[in-house]
Amino acid sequence: MSPKRKKGIETKVQPTPTAMPIAPISPDVTQKIQRLIAEMIVISSDIGLELATIDDEKLLKHPLIVKTRELVKKVKEIRELLRTTIPTAS
Repeated sequence: MSPKRKKGIETKVQPTPTAMPIAPISPDVTQKIQRLIAEMIVISSDIGLELATIDDEKLLKHPLIVKTRELVKKVKEIRELLRTTIPTAS
């Protein structure tokens, strides 16, 4: 790292991280991963529906509920990404 000066302030330049090579994934493993992700999406949707029916404000602040909501949001992102990238049968 070489220091750079900008208006009297010294900053350090961070090296750019390099991506590690990824071994190819076999079609069998790919199918298993896809199946597991699909199952996670279904379970997460069920959890999301249950969370939507909770009316107790104190319970909604419980750390388990907070983390579960975070998980459901991430699974929702995956589901939306899959909807935009995987063609559906019409």
